[in-house]
Amino acid sequence: MPAVFCLALHLANRFLTETNRRQLAIAGGFETFARIQLGQRFGAMVEAAKRVQHELGPGTFITPDDEDYPKMLQETSHAPFVLFIRGARRLLSEPKISMVGTREPSAAGRQAAIRLARHYISGGYTVVSGIARGIDALCHHAALDAGGATIAVLPNGFNHLYPLENRDLYQLAENSDQILLLSEYLPGQKPLKHHFVRRNRIIAGLSDTTVFVEGSLKSGAMITANVALAEGRDVAALAHPSLTANAGGERLISDGAQNLTELALPSQTARV
Repeated sequence: MPAVFCLALHLANRFLTETNRRQLAIAGGFETFARIQLGQRFGAMVEAAKRVQHELGPGTFITPDDEDYPKMLQETSHAPFVLFIRGARRLLSEPKISMVGTREPSAAGRQAAIRLARHYISGGYTVVSGIARGIDALCHHAALDAGGATIAVLPNGFNHLYPLENRDLYQLAENSDQILLLSEYLPGQKPLKHHFVRRNRIIAGLSDTTVFVEGSLKSGAMITANVALAEGRDVAALAHPSLTANAGGERLISDGAQNLTELALPSQTARV
């Protein structure tokens, strides 16, 4: 039953903030908390949640009441009350590394993304990224090619294959135990501009380290890195002339981010 109340809160665009966590503890349960939060809308939102739950079927979403809701995400400042899932649910409980970067990587950036994803897979991590073209897609595919697993955080619902060039990842989630799709949006929701920023907080929130492979100062990847820093998480980056679109990474390194350049680009650093 708590799932229905969490879904009602989610449909009402509520988030699990620090204030709400304290209120939830005082309320003693999701039903009382939802009544307080939703007020006169409580009955209508619960009925709407029951309809959605019936339409989606069992096992299609998780809430903070579930044991496998990611603890690190639950601790963040605006954690979703609901995450819709498709694919390998077991990955929610695996060690994770978040990887982000530009949609237009340089040749060195592509090499770095693939090498780093393989490195983390060999260390037993599940690679988390945002399913965008460029660095995100390279990280997802490199993880799978290395025999590992990956989590793709979507800015849309599962019924919209965005971006279309990564439709293979959507298809793999139907029958592979190596990929999980996560979204805070209902299956029929198209991607909207503000969804990408909201998606970034989940990417950063799922792991204790976000790796910024390559990107500009004004990029979605930089937003993700800044969210990670704001949440007290670690950030790693690269800084090398061969990364031609990487002002963001250079800034992060100068501000004290862990430097992964030698690990990611050994052939380039050897020539410097």
